[in-house]
Formats: sequence, structure tokens, C-alpha cells
Amino acid sequence: MVWVDDQRWFIDGLIHQYYSHLKIDVYVDPQEFMQNVLQYPLDTRIILDNYYEDANGTIYAKTGYDLAAKLHKLGYSKLIVFSGEDPTHDVPDYLQVIRKKDIVQAAKLDKI
Repeated sequence: MVWVDDQRWFIDGLIHQYYSHLKIDVYVDPQEFMQNVLQYPLDTRIILDNYYEDANGTIYAKTGYDLAAKLHKLGYSKLIVFSGEDPTHDVPDYLQVIRKKDIVQAAKLDKI
């Protein structure tokens, strides 16, 4: 599993609580992740955030939905946006959206 989220402390907490038995690569910078994505098999479960900020608080132009579209075109098939907000547009068939407030689903991200 690969997790791409700018809030490392939040993801580390979830991994510790629910996924400590798994090997999970974590990226806080979506650009760094995209530079390294080809090392992962196409069936890798990839969890994306909706929006990303850099260390200075600047919001990246690309959202998790944008990254998911690129990943889908590359052939990745297990794509999840783990977001604090409800989607503001239609969600493509190749993508699942799970709310961060949904603790039941948050505990099952490795099985979705």
C-alpha cells in the first residue's frame, strides 16, 4: 500500500492503529510520489488526499483527483481518495472516495 498525504502525523497514527502489520510507503509530497510511482506494481493500493499543502502552507495545483486520473491512465487500478470533504463533482468509476471521519471505512482501507 502507498499513502500520499501531507499530514504525516495523521497518517502515522492511522497506520499505527490499523495497519502496523502491513508494509506501507508514505509520501507527504505528491510530486515526489509521482516521480517514484513507476516502482510500484499496477495493483498497488494507493491512498490519496484531496488537497495537498507544502511545508510553507502553499496548496499544490494538483488535487488527489488529478493524481488519480494520471495514475489510472498509467494503469493503476486500486485508487482511493481519503478526504475530509465530500466530493464536489462526480467520482469516476476507477476511484473510491472515503471520508476521513468514517472510522469504520478508515480501518478497512487495506481491503477496499
